[in-house]
Amino acid sequence: MGLAAVALVGGRTIILGLESVGMARTDIFGMQRSVATFVRAIDSHPFCRGGVTIIPVIECNSSEVTALTILNTVNGTAQATAMPFVKSNFATGISDGIGVFTTQSNKLAAITHAYTAFVQLSIFHPTGIDTDLLAEQLCAFHDDPQVRATDS
Repeated sequence: MGLAAVALVGGRTIILGLESVGMARTDIFGMQRSVATFVRAIDSHPFCRGGVTIIPVIECNSSEVTALTILNTVNGTAQATAMPFVKSNFATGISDGIGVFTTQSNKLAAITHAYTAFVQLSIFHPTGIDTDLLAEQLCAFHDDPQVRATDS
């Protein structure tokens, strides 16, 4: 499971935290612990002190039950949250009040946005960016036909 926290400030994307957590699909309690620990770390991040609103973007493709469990953990841990993924805002591509469905097109849009931000160096990480690693990772960006998202 991948976790990421970013802030958009003055046209820059600031990386607040990234985490990759290996776990079995059935390890719901481990998932909840990992999410809660991550959210607490973001809430206590120097850029977030004084109150920020966390907007959880949760993929629902595999299981809406798991997605709802993640959402409940975020809501129960974060100081403040907001949920924009509701039917009044989006006609398709969401599970109302829970999260989003990943499609091939929005997955590629996200990859393109991330790639562009890295190339333009509009992503900032407080400890700096390892340019050799960045170059290696940018070269690795591609659409893998073996990894498919659900198209709606």
